[in-house]
Amino acid sequence: MGNKLLLINPLQKNSKTMGKEKNVLNVPPLSLAYVAALTPDNWDIEILDETENEFISQEADLVGITSFTHNVPRAYEILVFLKKRGISTIMGGIHASALTKEALEFADAVVVGDAFDTWPSVIKDFENNSLKRVYESKKPNLEGIVTPRRDLFPKESSLTGKIATVQTAIGCPFGCNFCSVSQLYGKKYRTRPINQVLDELEELQTGGTNKIFFVDDNIVGYGPKAEQRALSLFKGMVERGLSLKWAGQASVNIGDNQSLLEYAEKSGCSALFIGFESLNPTVLKKMGKTPNIKANNGDYKPRINMLHHHGIAVIGGFIFGNDEDTKEVFDITRDFVFSTGIDVTQYAPLTPLPGTRLYSDMLKEGRLLFTNYPNDWALYDFAHVVGKPRGMTSKELSDGLTRLCNESFSLLPAIKRAGNTLRNTGNMYSTIYSFAWNRAFNKGRINSC
Repeated sequence: MGNKLLLINPLQKNSKTMGKEKNVLNVPPLSLAYVAALTPDNWDIEILDETENEFISQEADLVGITSFTHNVPRAYEILVFLKKRGISTIMGGIHASALTKEALEFADAVVVGDAFDTWPSVIKDFENNSLKRVYESKKPNLEGIVTPRRDLFPKESSLTGKIATVQTAIGCPFGCNFCSVSQLYGKKYRTRPINQVLDELEELQTGGTNKIFFVDDNIVGYGPKAEQRALSLFKGMVERGLSLKWAGQASVNIGDNQSLLEYAEKSGCSALFIGFESLNPTVLKKMGKTPNIKANNGDYKPRINMLHHHGIAVIGGFIFGNDEDTKEVFDITRDFVFSTGIDVTQYAPLTPLPGTRLYSDMLKEGRLLFTNYPNDWALYDFAHVVGKPRGMTSKELSDGLTRLCNESFSLLPAIKRAGNTLRNTGNMYSTIYSFAWNRAFNKGRINSC
């Protein structure tokens, strides 16, 4: 066997879940499985996911580490430890792609964007002792990409059992001011050929996996061509006789396409995460949330009803602390959520992540509360209030979110909502899935400033 490659998915050390607690929100780090598959066969490869096992000290010739913003302090901590031991390190992921100069203070090299067209060069250069500092992706098409090395994952990685993550597309056609996906991975919706995705799903089912989470930022995309592609995927799953339960992320526009919903149901769709973000059309316009604006200026109820009619639970994301938000926004949103029967809710304070227009604007305006980087990146976790709102104080925002979480995720409300899910969808699996999500969110309460 040749060189040893260790791939690490870090978890912030103050997390309750490090190596101890199964959580429905924990999904295997698919990006690292792709990196492993891009590595030559003569390498010995290990994936260490800190939601399963904490990194202590492992031997390796090369270490690759990925991270989001909130867990990057932990990633840097590991990189400092490895540097002292003389181990070569590569960093990737959305935070390192946005703040490459910062990441280079800790890692020997940084992969910016996709690894599909860069990782082979990383390995070749390492083997030739000529590692570059930065490898930037050219955003390649996804036809014929490698099959991720899921065999390197633990057998079960979540509360709901063996879930496989699958990618069918990269990029987002929208440009929401709080999201860096379109800026870093492109507005072009890069897609994999449907037959290749179906082959992968069939192989997963044959191997004993019956639960799928599509990690695409939008499984449906936007526009007739993208919707037809999604319809072909769902139809293909039905035609191949796949018996899978799946969840994913979509825009609210999916609720307008009856045929798409019918085949989503037939193909085993149990839940969809939809970023509603706000009930205020002015807020949506400032965000650049195009599909939501077109959905009758935030009248989401008919689309929620359509999803429920097809047995699909709705996981709704809402953002608080927008410039137009006042203290009344919490009660207004709670009443809407409960009256429409949204099954699961993700409530978050407005969080300006690096690489977004929102971060640049709030930085210029002097509205960021925590700027002792990189340590303060740990607070950019969608649980802490890190920016000054205009329509309320920071404490009022934090307190309002805490109250909303209590009213939504505590045991009795969660049980009541589960009963509503069963009544609205008639889908027992969607009900169990939604209850597990709500209870998982209960463990991530908003922290007061």
